[in-house]
Amino acid sequence: MNYEKMAQEIIKNVGSATNIKDGTHCFTRLRLAINDKKKVDLEELKKIDGVIDARFQSGQLQVIIGNNVGKVFEKISPYLTNSDEPAKEKQSILDTVFTTIAAIFTPILPAIIGAGLMKGILPLLVMLKLIVEGSDTYQILTIVADTSFNFLPVLIAVSASRRFKVNEFLGVTLACSLLYPTILNGEGTLYLFNIIPIPVMSYTSTVIPIILGVWVMSYVYRAVDKIVPSVVKMIFTPLLVLLIMIPLTLAVFGPIGFYIGKGLAVVSLWLAETVPFLYGIVIGGFYPLIIMTGMHYAFFPMMLENVSRLGYENGFLPISLFANIAMAAATLAIAFKVKNKEMKEISYSSAVSAFFGITEPALYGVILKYKKALYAVMIAGGITSSIMITLGVKMFSFLTPGILSLPVFVNPDGTSNNFILALIGIAISGLLAFFITLLAKIDFNPNSTKEQVEASNQAKTEKNIPAILAPVSGTIKNLEECSDSVFSEGLLGKGIVILPEEDQLFAPFDGVVSALMPEKHAIGLTSKDGVELLIHIGIDTVAMGGKGFKTFVSIGDTVTSGQKLVMFDRQLIASLGYSIEIPIIVTNTANYFEIVPMTTNEQVVAGDELITIVN
Repeated sequence: MNYEKMAQEIIKNVGSATNIKDGTHCFTRLRLAINDKKKVDLEELKKIDGVIDARFQSGQLQVIIGNNVGKVFEKISPYLTNSDEPAKEKQSILDTVFTTIAAIFTPILPAIIGAGLMKGILPLLVMLKLIVEGSDTYQILTIVADTSFNFLPVLIAVSASRRFKVNEFLGVTLACSLLYPTILNGEGTLYLFNIIPIPVMSYTSTVIPIILGVWVMSYVYRAVDKIVPSVVKMIFTPLLVLLIMIPLTLAVFGPIGFYIGKGLAVVSLWLAETVPFLYGIVIGGFYPLIIMTGMHYAFFPMMLENVSRLGYENGFLPISLFANIAMAAATLAIAFKVKNKEMKEISYSSAVSAFFGITEPALYGVILKYKKALYAVMIAGGITSSIMITLGVKMFSFLTPGILSLPVFVNPDGTSNNFILALIGIAISGLLAFFITLLAKIDFNPNSTKEQVEASNQAKTEKNIPAILAPVSGTIKNLEECSDSVFSEGLLGKGIVILPEEDQLFAPFDGVVSALMPEKHAIGLTSKDGVELLIHIGIDTVAMGGKGFKTFVSIGDTVTSGQKLVMFDRQLIASLGYSIEIPIIVTNTANYFEIVPMTTNEQVVAGDELITIVN
C-alpha cells in the first residue's frame, strides 16, 4: 500500500490542505475538521485504494481506513495546516526529527531520483561508446545529472519552508545566499563589520545547513513580524529577516551544518570500512524494522553527504537495494505458495513493486502477515549486506534502490567490477529470501508460530476455531443496531455489540495485544489462531482523550483468556453524551467461512461464548 499516494489523494479530494482546519485519527479512521464541506468529494474519497468508506459524522469528515490508519496519518500530517500540532505533544524528540526529515525530503525525491538515474546512465553510455566523454551531448546530459544535486539547498529550502511554515521565497533566498559566487568560489574568511567572521566554503549539495537556517528563520520571521507595524510589514519584515538570517546562517548555522554533515559522512565511511561485516549484517538484517519505524529518513542527510563529498555511498544505500530485493523475492515466494486467490494477486503485484524499490505494499500487505517471511528477509538482507559491504560495493548516486538503480553501480571511470558485485548481491539476496520463504512451514491463514500452525490444523479438522468469549458482561445486540454506521454496515468486519453492565474489559481469548489507541478507548487483539479482533469501548470516545480509561496491557503483550485489559468509567462516558455501546469486530472476517454471533437481546457474562468462527 502506497500511503504517501493515499495521503495526496485524500488531500486532493477534501479540497486541498487549506480546507482542513484540524486532524487526528482513532483506531480505524482519519478524523478531519473541515472548513468548507462543499469542497469535499465523498464519492472520490471512497474510490481511493485502501479507503473503506468516507462520510461526515459527529461534525467531522471521517475517512475509514482500518488498521493502517496510523501509517496514512503519518504521511498526511506534514501536509495539514494544523493537524500535526496535537501529534507533536505525543511524539518523542526522535520521532519529531524523523517526521520532520520525512516531510522535508519526500517532496523533493523525484528531482533527486531523476538526476541520480541520469548520473548512472551517463557513464554507461560512455562505456557502451554511445556518446563521447567531453562532447556537447555529454556536457548537456551532465547538466541534467548534476543540477538537482548542485542546487540541492534550494530544493530543500522550498520543502523546509513549507514544513516550518515560513515564506518559501525567503527560504529560497537564504539557500541562494549559501550558493552565492562569493561564498562558493571564494577563499579564506570574510568579516562582517570587521568583527564577525564568515567562513568561505562550498555548500553545494549540502543538506543540514539550509535545514537549520530555515528552521531558525521560521522563529525569527514570527518575532520580527510581531514588532513591525502593520503599515510597513510588507517592506520591513522581509528586509529585517534577510538582514538577520543571511549573515547568521553564513556565520553560524552554515558552518555548523557543514561540519555535522561532514561528520555523518566520516562516521558512515568509517563504519563501512572498519567494521563492514558488522555494519552490513546489522543494518541489512534490521532494514525492514528500520523502514517500519521510519528511521530510514534519518539516513537521508548522511547518504546525500556521502554522494556529494565522496562521489559514492558505500553503506545504507547499497544495503537498501539488497534488502529491497529480499523483500521482493520473499513476497514472490508467498505468491507461489499461498492458496487464497486475492492474496496471491496482491503478492504478485507487491513483489513487482518491490523489485522496482517500492516495498511498502510487500512489507505491510504481505510480509508482515507471515512472520517467517519477515525472518527470511532479515536473514537474506543481513547476510548479503555483510558480504557486499565487506567487498566494498558502492552506489555512485542517490536513487531509490531497486532494479532500475543498477546503472548507478557502474563506476564513473567505466570499470564494471562494482556493477558485477551488485548483480551478485542481488542474486544472493533474492535467492536466499525466496528459498527460505518457500521452504519455511508457513501456515497461510495467515499464522506463523508453531502453536498457530497446530491450532490452524486442528481448526481445519474440526471446521471451527475456538469461540471468542465475551470480554464484558452486559446485554448483546446485533451489530446492525450499532449507532455508528461504520460498524453497523460491517465496513470493518462482522461482529456483535455489548451494552456493558460493568466497567472492566477482559481478554476474550489467548493471544497478543496487536494495537492499543493512545486514548485507550480501543484495543486490537490477535488470537493464537490468527483471529484479529477490535474492541471499541463506546462510540466517538476518542474525543475523551483517555479520560475515564485505564489500561493494564501494552502493545505486544501476551494475554490469556479472562485477563483484565482495560477499566473504563461508564457513567462518565454517558454523562459526556457518548454512547456506551461496545462493538466487537472480527477485522479479518474475509479469512473465514462464517462469523456467527450468539443470539442477541440476551444477557451475557464475561467469559461466556460470544462469537463462533467457522473456518
